[in-house]
Amino acid sequence: MRAEYEEVLEDWLRTGIIEEMPLSQRDEGHYLPHRPVVKENSTTKLRPVFDASARGQGRPSLNQCLEKGTNLIEIIPALLLRFRFHHVGVIADIKRAFLQVSLGKEDRDFFRFLWVNAVGDLRILRHARVAFGVTSSPFLLGAVIDFHLKRCIVEAEQNEWLDRDIIEKLRKSFYIDNCVTSLPDHNALRLLMKKATEVFADAKFELRGWEYSDPDLEGPANTAVLGLSWDKKEDTLAVVNMSVVKDGVITRRTILSVAHRLFDPIGFTCPVSVCPKLLSQQCWALKGEWDEEVPDDVRKGFLRWLQDLPLLQEVKIPRWLMGVSERVLSCSLHTFCDASKMAYAAAVFIRFKYSSCVQVQLIQTKSRVAPVKAVTIPRLEL
Repeated sequence: MRAEYEEVLEDWLRTGIIEEMPLSQRDEGHYLPHRPVVKENSTTKLRPVFDASARGQGRPSLNQCLEKGTNLIEIIPALLLRFRFHHVGVIADIKRAFLQVSLGKEDRDFFRFLWVNAVGDLRILRHARVAFGVTSSPFLLGAVIDFHLKRCIVEAEQNEWLDRDIIEKLRKSFYIDNCVTSLPDHNALRLLMKKATEVFADAKFELRGWEYSDPDLEGPANTAVLGLSWDKKEDTLAVVNMSVVKDGVITRRTILSVAHRLFDPIGFTCPVSVCPKLLSQQCWALKGEWDEEVPDDVRKGFLRWLQDLPLLQEVKIPRWLMGVSERVLSCSLHTFCDASKMAYAAAVFIRFKYSSCVQVQLIQTKSRVAPVKAVTIPRLEL
């Protein structure tokens, strides 16, 4: 992959994403390690990834010296709720989004890296744009997008081509470089695609990769949306494929690692995902170390759970909450909570009443393992 990797770097040099420094300045900056990451199904098959968490002995990493910004994971449930609100779900992304945001010249020497070309010459390169893999980059990109959209809202009063309602919708639809939202019908979809593309082109961002609900879709219908798998033809959501752990030494670290791979911001897998957390809590009650093999009963329980885990991909929930194209006669929210000595949970449902039927859909759930210190069940339910 060396030639392909160098081709990417040369393209970056031509387009001003990186710049070359003279060898005489080799001691005047901080250098980032980098490596290739290959994604066969991605629009960018090979991309260099930089490790800003690398550190020398007794020295901090670059990421430790930077502010991370707000926790963007927390906005995912709200984005998914808006994604499920209307009849037509739609997603898009920004082409090479991080690489469209400039770094201040005074900061660029902290983002240097080395490359030895095909003939063996050492080159010193540095980023002129925000680098992927740096802890502050997602927040910076989000802040730039939000700043641009706010400015467009102000300018919408003088410019007819700017649609204030669409821009307001876009402001609530972004997770880093991904646009995730829903619309009442395909006419609204076409208008959004046109106006949104124009708005982002004004800031030299290319909004592309549009995908939307389509019952007549031919070919592959599944795509990833904020950690979930979206079937655009059936218009359903499911968890993505989970990697399987080989039957071997099971430790506390193994159990916790597998439990965290099951990403479900809506919480519809709570009855399943709580199991490894309970097993992990059982292990810690017995004392022991992170990489020490767990007791046999815990090991058997975990492997049994792991064996059944692929069945979870067959559990699908409707993407569209309403599900029926009729006038809603009434709408109500219903929240349930329950607790046991081992765990407690809450679930929120929405109930739509139509002239022909009643539809009930799960909005979101949350489950937690009960504290090790004994707490009464009524208290847990509260």
